[in-house]
Amino acid sequence: MARSGCEEAAIDPEERPVAALVGRKHEIAQLELALNSGRKGLRCYLLPGDPGIGKSRLLDELRKRAESRHAVVWATQGLDTDRELNFGLVSSMIRSAIAAPRSPGPVTSAACTKLMGLLSRLESTRVPSAVERGQVVRAVRDLAESLADRTLVLLIDDAHWLDNASVDLLRQLSGQPQSARMMICAAYRPRQASTHLRAAVDALITDGAHVLRLGALSPDEARIVLGASTPPQIARHAIESGGGVPEYLIALATQAKTGQAESVAIRSEYGALAAETQAIAKAAAVLGSEFDPGYLAAVSGRSGDEVAAALDDLARRDILRAGRNGLLMFRHEIVQRVFYDLMGPGERRVIHARAAEALQAAGAPAEERAVHLEATATVGDITAVGVLLRAAISARWREPTSAARWYAAASRLLPVGHPAHPPLSLAGAESLLQAGQLQGALRAFNHTMTLVPGPTSRVRARAAVGAARAARLNGLYDDAELLLNRETGGDEAIFAVPEIWLERLSLHISCAEFAAAREIADQIASMVDLRGQCSGVRAAAQALIGFALALTGDVDAGLAHTTTAGRILDSLSDTELSPALDAILWLGLADRYAGRYEQAAKRQTRGVALARASGQQEALGRLLVCLAMTRLAIGNLADARACAEEAVAIAQSIDSNQLLMLSRAAESRVSLWQGSVHAAVIAAESVAPFAASHRGWISTFTSAAHGQALIAADDPVGGAAVMLKAAGGPDLPLVDLGSRAEWYEQLARASLAEGLLGQAQRWADQACTAAEESGLEAAYGYAALTASAVLLADDRSNEATLRAMAAAVHFERSGNALDLARARLAIGRALGSDGRREAATTELRRAQAAFAAAGAILLERETARELRRLGVRGSRAAARGDEGRNLDLLTRREREVADQVARGLTNREVAEAMFLSEKTIERHLSSVFNKLGIRSRVALVMLLGNTTSSAAG
Repeated sequence: MARSGCEEAAIDPEERPVAALVGRKHEIAQLELALNSGRKGLRCYLLPGDPGIGKSRLLDELRKRAESRHAVVWATQGLDTDRELNFGLVSSMIRSAIAAPRSPGPVTSAACTKLMGLLSRLESTRVPSAVERGQVVRAVRDLAESLADRTLVLLIDDAHWLDNASVDLLRQLSGQPQSARMMICAAYRPRQASTHLRAAVDALITDGAHVLRLGALSPDEARIVLGASTPPQIARHAIESGGGVPEYLIALATQAKTGQAESVAIRSEYGALAAETQAIAKAAAVLGSEFDPGYLAAVSGRSGDEVAAALDDLARRDILRAGRNGLLMFRHEIVQRVFYDLMGPGERRVIHARAAEALQAAGAPAEERAVHLEATATVGDITAVGVLLRAAISARWREPTSAARWYAAASRLLPVGHPAHPPLSLAGAESLLQAGQLQGALRAFNHTMTLVPGPTSRVRARAAVGAARAARLNGLYDDAELLLNRETGGDEAIFAVPEIWLERLSLHISCAEFAAAREIADQIASMVDLRGQCSGVRAAAQALIGFALALTGDVDAGLAHTTTAGRILDSLSDTELSPALDAILWLGLADRYAGRYEQAAKRQTRGVALARASGQQEALGRLLVCLAMTRLAIGNLADARACAEEAVAIAQSIDSNQLLMLSRAAESRVSLWQGSVHAAVIAAESVAPFAASHRGWISTFTSAAHGQALIAADDPVGGAAVMLKAAGGPDLPLVDLGSRAEWYEQLARASLAEGLLGQAQRWADQACTAAEESGLEAAYGYAALTASAVLLADDRSNEATLRAMAAAVHFERSGNALDLARARLAIGRALGSDGRREAATTELRRAQAAFAAAGAILLERETARELRRLGVRGSRAAARGDEGRNLDLLTRREREVADQVARGLTNREVAEAMFLSEKTIERHLSSVFNKLGIRSRVALVMLLGNTTSSAAG
């Protein structure tokens, strides 16, 4: 019988290199304790875990460490045939040791000879008697005792296949006192464990066996497994889909790189199946990762009884599991893919053809039949084209990636020159754009235009608009402009096709070309009759025109257009609105710009739900960023963070640098308000290189967040430099009118931090000018707040109070809840400086309550300091309570470090206890201090002690 003892299963350095063990520090530490123990007796360790989780790799690591300590290591791997023989476990270990001894051992000793003779007599299908079982137990103990001071280490992989006699042997060895040094480590799959093994495991645990459950690797550990050479997008997909299982991670990455799923372990599972079971497993793989078993007989060409027997075997091996609604599923998608790729193209085609026939006979939906027709239909099969089109149309607003696939498959089946090629190509390109696959969409749109090379047609115009939009969303503004210029043929031509001028206006806004945007918005408003357009186009046009007017200071005229857009959008059903999410995006921006936050949040929330349901990933990411900034303005920081973090994940999944800049900038802004300055800087700096190499308002928005974070992190020079470079100089020409006052406030703050009062005054003057030009309440608020800060720095506290009060009025009108609280903080600070303690305390209390309610920890802490300066009693205790709430900002690892330090451990002791480096502990502790607003270990001990006491009370 072929067998893999550790001597054989271990990866021999002479054969191929062994990758370093990743993770499993806790498990290794426990096993090291057992190896290092000099005490006699048996130590038993159980390693339950799903397939591919790393049990075999951990056993191999244990084998190497045991041999380095001169232990005698005997190892075996269970096989499905083992249950037919008695004591296959021990006999296979001895045979492996005899065949390939790694170090001097007891394989030639009298005790070993005695044991082998006993096993030879009992290795049959006859159930051994209790006496015979006892003889084997004593023989194993005698063998261990013959080793004198050496430890006998028994490593058992795939113990779920062990025969009952071997299972009983483990149980009896564990239940009796031992005078020898022995260690047993058994790895098994819980789902495949027999009833006998499960009962034995319970008994072993009762007898003191240690259970080391192997869980999923963390994302950081998964990245190490995949290696630095794995492209980031492939690594992210593997980590998201692999569930932290090393085998799956590597197989998924291999599939993404080569198009072929490969896994030695999964292939070996397939190889262990009987031929009939293999045939049915392949038929199941063709049906998909989740499938209806009722089709298997027809698809595999086997009888119902043969199918039933094979399914039982596949379930017993944990290859298949029960799914929902009576379906079956492979335990993981990569298992299905490996089984599928094991077939040759001819065999796959035959099975797909059977599946297509079976599904057609059963009247299955077009989407279920599409994958099989794609694999088998030939050019000219118009019936197959019809099915694929129905599948594409059905999937379009749920799974646009699948829709694009079916459109492409249908197009391939049409004869060359067929008139349906251009519209099918266009529909596929639009589906890819909807799914957020910007580069693929751009290629598909360009291909569509090559199919319609003649005069401008509706299909070509839509393809040109789609290509320009894909380029714009990818930050390729010059390419987008070239596409639009090429298709318009003249200034007047842009008004012939509404989508073209709509995209051109979007491009001007994205490029921060506000004057050009205003010019084309005026032209559209005066020259285009929108009455004949669909509701989505009319709404998007009105929203864009209104936003462009507001950006250039004509707020009232812009409001008329955005009001019309809102009325149209609110009247649309979800089905009508799903294709028009750009209208929600632009209208939400316009509403937020004008201070209509509640309206913006309501529409953006609806847009987010529709984007999720329709698979519009890129639109979903942008809507989430807009909703994050809206919720930030109204003081809902927790929801704002959730939106920003989800947008980051989407940006990474679709590999969009533009969306990543937006989402990281939003994340940075939220982190700053929540009091985590360090996190704000990291988030902004992670996309700073992209911002520096791009132009347009997204780059400017990102640089603003970066500069603001640097200023808050006590780097006013660096922060101001970043902002001024991105804005095009002191006059901020690349910043829209309505945002300039807010920028000038940050620049003035940086100047005040440097002690440059004159420069700060100049920024304050420019903020006032910008506010007048924009006409927005929020802009007036920022200008007044800037003036107040400069006046207070110049010891003109009475004037500073008046300007801060004016800021509060403006922010209350605009609905900026957190900025209103900032204005009240400024009022309180100015009043306190003017000696009006009671009035100052009232304003500061109001500000503190608003910051606390929003979770704006940094400013809440600052307000508490102002109150303490005024000698207000209770503010220090309140501050401690505030810091207690900051514990929610700590990551799981940071909280673990904080708890260990609070117990009195040094950094080195914490590092040893958590199996981390001392430098890593220092980094985590620095982050903890920053987030909690404390400066010493004593403060941390007091804070955690107070928090625990409060929770207990």
